[in-house]
Amino acid sequence: MLFYFYVALAWTYTAHVTNEEVRRRTGQPPAIVSRRLRLFGHITRADPSQDHFRALQAAINRLPTDWRRRIGRPRQTWLRTIESDLQPTNLGLNSAWLRAQDRSKWRSVVETAMLTAGRAT
Repeated sequence: MLFYFYVALAWTYTAHVTNEEVRRRTGQPPAIVSRRLRLFGHITRADPSQDHFRALQAAINRLPTDWRRRIGRPRQTWLRTIESDLQPTNLGLNSAWLRAQDRSKWRSVVETAMLTAGRAT
């Protein structure tokens, strides 16, 4: 199917075309934003006894003040990426956590984020 886009847009298979250029020409939003947000919603609705739920809850409720990343570790975390994905919807992590408890509300948040992400590219 990707080959179809190349043929329809007059690209040769040897041409180096970035993902951003393909999305710009086809008008498609980046799918990774919706995947991240859907995973966030899935984890927030998980059973509170599961490890991934407890880890996310601890990270959102802020880590201890004396906690530091080891030298050489990236500063950009998954939660910071989620925060940047939620920025166009004016939601923080705590309000997103509450909104994600209701699937229909969270679905509308993900759709809104996808629409704004599509316009940004």
